[in-house]
Amino acid sequence: MKPGALNFNSIRSRFLVGGLVWVGFGLLAAGVLVSTLFRIEMTGQIKSELNDHLVELQQLVEFDGQGHPAMARPLSDPRFLPFHSGFYWQVSVAGRPVLTSASLGGASLTGAMPEGTDQLGDGTGPTGVTFANGVTMPGPDGRPVQYIVAGDRGLLEAMMNHFDRILALSLLAFAVLMVAGGAMLVLFGLRPLGRLRDSVAAIRSGAITRMPGGFPAEITPLVSDLNALLDTTTDMATRARTASANLAHALRTPLAVMNYEGEALAAAGFGAAAETILTQTRKMQRKIEYHLARARAMVPGRVPGVVCHIDERARAILSAMRRLHAGRHIHFNIACTTAADVTIGCDPLDVGEMLSNLIDNAGKWARADVVIGWQVAAEGVLITIDDDGPGLAAADRDRVFSVGERLDESVPGSGLGLSIVRDLAGLYGGSIALQDSPLGGLRARLVLPAAA
Repeated sequence: MKPGALNFNSIRSRFLVGGLVWVGFGLLAAGVLVSTLFRIEMTGQIKSELNDHLVELQQLVEFDGQGHPAMARPLSDPRFLPFHSGFYWQVSVAGRPVLTSASLGGASLTGAMPEGTDQLGDGTGPTGVTFANGVTMPGPDGRPVQYIVAGDRGLLEAMMNHFDRILALSLLAFAVLMVAGGAMLVLFGLRPLGRLRDSVAAIRSGAITRMPGGFPAEITPLVSDLNALLDTTTDMATRARTASANLAHALRTPLAVMNYEGEALAAAGFGAAAETILTQTRKMQRKIEYHLARARAMVPGRVPGVVCHIDERARAILSAMRRLHAGRHIHFNIACTTAADVTIGCDPLDVGEMLSNLIDNAGKWARADVVIGWQVAAEGVLITIDDDGPGLAAADRDRVFSVGERLDESVPGSGLGLSIVRDLAGLYGGSIALQDSPLGGLRARLVLPAAA
């Protein structure tokens, strides 16, 4: 999706677009309605004014003895006086000169003039199309006298256009205020969802372990359910680890007894039977340790908010490895090209299990040096463990990941370490690979997800 583009899967975008459409439609409808009502009102007002002027005109017209019309005085409205002002009157008698207002300037009104004060007609005057009101009545000599009062229709259109422009600008300003207010309302109303998202991200990163309070009443039940789910998940993880530990303890004692009995049979001279018992006991022990390690890692790997600080975990393990391999004088060092405080999105116990196996394996084969380093890469956190030992042939690098596989029986071990590392890394979506080391020995390349 391009930057700045609207995401219609966003509630914020839906509210903003929906509000914009609704405000636009509502204001457009309101503008049309107000303009129409104003036009109806203005037309009615003009009709009423023309009717009043028409009545006044009839009262002011006088006739001489020959039936010629004349005005006793001008109309009270001064708009009938200026030349081509747009407001006109006219009195016509058959066979007599037409009497007109000063504003007509000697011209006359023509066209279909209405009869009656309840309607307006269109005529033609000196300044264009007019709206007119008129009436015909008999004169003193019995001849019909037509009284007409008219106005330039362009004046009404100009007035309406002016009103429409003011109305459009007013509605536009109102629309801007409405959209701005709606946007602020949407942003303010959706802020709790943003806090909810940030809180979930903080739990995933390990900054907090529970959802905080202070949410609106509509979101509080969801927050309570999330906290209950987190508590349940954490409790399940704890129970799984406890059950794994209890099972391991329960199985080790019978295996130790069986191993002791096998050694006792060997000492008593039952070599073949003792060898069979001891061999099967060791196989059982390897399988049990392997599957217990897997079972212990299944649930915690999916617990939200569980993270591991690699620098702290690695230093603790190296300190233990220095004591474990003190007799061989192996140097365990850290070499990081990036910031030391890198956070991994894995359980610290599982990271410790993987690092312990890899560093211990490197220490068993190293001549003098083991170096661990880490950095943030595109695929996650890249951890490397290098040793200066004899290395491993490329053809054998896949075999050592098999359960119980040992290439050299003279070196202590169960053959489970690398297989456990592989399975634990896979549970978190990571990977483990073996490569040639710059130190001349073997490099273990472990990739684990970075904390969110």
